[in-house]
Amino acid sequence: MAYVFSDTNYVQDGLIQECEDITGLGDGGISGDTTRLKSFTRKLNNALDRFHTIAFQYDSLWNFDDRAYADNDQTLPIATTSIVSGQSDYLFDDELLVVTQVFIKDSGGTWRELTAQDDKNAPNIYIGATSGTPTRYELVGNSILLDPIPNYNSTDGLKVTFKRSGRRFNYTDGALPIGIPSIFHEYLARYACQSYLEKNGKISKEDNFRHIQLQEDAIKKFVSSRAKPKRMYLGIKQESNK
Repeated sequence: MAYVFSDTNYVQDGLIQECEDITGLGDGGISGDTTRLKSFTRKLNNALDRFHTIAFQYDSLWNFDDRAYADNDQTLPIATTSIVSGQSDYLFDDELLVVTQVFIKDSGGTWRELTAQDDKNAPNIYIGATSGTPTRYELVGNSILLDPIPNYNSTDGLKVTFKRSGRRFNYTDGALPIGIPSIFHEYLARYACQSYLEKNGKISKEDNFRHIQLQEDAIKKFVSSRAKPKRMYLGIKQESNK
């Protein structure tokens, strides 16, 4: 069943209410205490970060994205900026956790996908590079380096698709829908509660930790299975001449 962030009316299952059950703090033990609510909101954000870290490691082909962005009319994971003649270095925001594709608009207005280049032994390879229409890029820190260096200007001519972390919770969110698959909503609550259970010496800490491990294994399998492409296989048919 799908959870929301918090529902004190108990119309829907809430992550905060699930945390109250797991920790034994009881109804209102978190939602009715602003200081504690802020603390568990932070813990739930840490749990969300943990979920996305696992998802990003196992979704090599399927680009996982948090549905909460779309639910809140926020943009798709695509960033754009303008191309400046003579500039090869373009900074990107920390939100772009993993760059997946880079596209550039050539001087004729046609979009082209750039090839990723990874020169680990020569990170400054593009210094002094030739100018023209870029055909490849390299990521260095928070920069996208283009090669060749653009010799033209283009408004919003550089486009990047990326993987981002989930939309972070605010303690005032209330019945906010959760953007990850509903089968893992309970995982967020269990992960968020583990440090509290350990700090307060709760007997349930070991059982809760086992649940976390099982659910993290399930996350890996779920994302990996979604990432596998279905390819046609061409085999050699052997015929007997007898």
